[in-house]
Amino acid sequence: MRSCYRLFLCLLVLALVLTVSFGIDPTVCRAADKPEFGSSPNPVGSGARALGMGGAFIGVADDATAASWNPAGLIQLGTPEVSIVGSTYSRSEDGKFATEKIDSAPQSVSETNLNYLSGVYPTDVFGRNIVLSMSYQHLYDFNRKWELSNFPIGTDSADISYRQKGGISALGLSAAMQLSEKISAGLTLNTYNNGLTQNNWQDTMEIKDSTWRNQDKYTLSGYNANLGLMWMINEEFTVGAVFKTPFRAGLVHEYPSCDENNVCQTHKLYEKLYMPMSYGVGVAYRHDDPFTLALDVYRTHWEQFKHIAADGTETSAVTNTPVGDADIKPTLQVRLGAEYLLICPKITIPLRAGVFYDQAPAPQHPDDYYGMSVGTGLAFGRFAWDIAYQYRWGSNVGSALAGKSWNYSQDVREHTVYTSLIVHL
Repeated sequence: MRSCYRLFLCLLVLALVLTVSFGIDPTVCRAADKPEFGSSPNPVGSGARALGMGGAFIGVADDATAASWNPAGLIQLGTPEVSIVGSTYSRSEDGKFATEKIDSAPQSVSETNLNYLSGVYPTDVFGRNIVLSMSYQHLYDFNRKWELSNFPIGTDSADISYRQKGGISALGLSAAMQLSEKISAGLTLNTYNNGLTQNNWQDTMEIKDSTWRNQDKYTLSGYNANLGLMWMINEEFTVGAVFKTPFRAGLVHEYPSCDENNVCQTHKLYEKLYMPMSYGVGVAYRHDDPFTLALDVYRTHWEQFKHIAADGTETSAVTNTPVGDADIKPTLQVRLGAEYLLICPKITIPLRAGVFYDQAPAPQHPDDYYGMSVGTGLAFGRFAWDIAYQYRWGSNVGSALAGKSWNYSQDVREHTVYTSLIVHL
């Protein structure tokens, strides 16, 4: 799942079966096919405002990004609006081999992309308030780069290069309805279709100073839903809940093969990926208008994350071992955030901060990640602009990614910046 498990499993196979002449069958690593999330694999929402509050937004969800956090919160929007969110990040991974003389210098990747785009339209149907929304959300990135020197292959060693690039995005149709004076419900239907948004990634691995090169491309498709509830207990307390349904995604795996005359053709394998269910609860406390305090608790069942190969072989997509042997446990997120509004005659300046604990799936026990964030912005007239910075880190994580014999661990450091613009029409 995380941090190049696929890479190290392939490298382990290489170390066992390759000769010094590098006579490699390009299909040797295909048993290890599975996605390698570069970003946090846990399903979270979008938006600079939410990021600035540490991602504690399930019980707040009162802007256009509510479709990704808790669609029931859309009912709080009283006028049509459009929103756009851009993001940029830089992530470094410092891997260490305790018992092997393998050189693994810190590696880093960075990227800027469109994180979220939406339009919201409130209306009235048979006397009930209904809010409709259409959105685009960038969910996961698969960007990773690794350079390993002196990796043992047979009786010799070689330099290994691995590169992964791509991501998963969704288009969402949302609706929120006011069920009573204090309770609302919402639904977001997400479609993952590579013809509409980016839903593919590519792995490339090669041994330097040789002709061996392995390249695979994956394309994902599927549907799922976000179900939300919002209970406005009183003027101060709001409770929100969200459930993101599991789903079976289609996975098209493409890879080339070449004959002795270097004539190549592309092969396709039709596989499946079972994505896990997740759910969370959030509580928001508002003291008058200026101050909001929010707390979220979120759980994802990664033991349900399975890969079904073209021949029907079923494995855990976290460990690439039989599902019954994987020993994967659900992960937990705890997020705490606050917002204070400096309200001036013509403008409002928000001040935001948050902290979070963000587990990531791993064998036996989830890996522990932590983070903090700050944010601010400017609201005037029909416009609201926000910006937020997040720092996320994990130390000595991924110890089981390459197998116990390698004594591997890594330190991860990630810097992320979101900026949002909301226009009230």
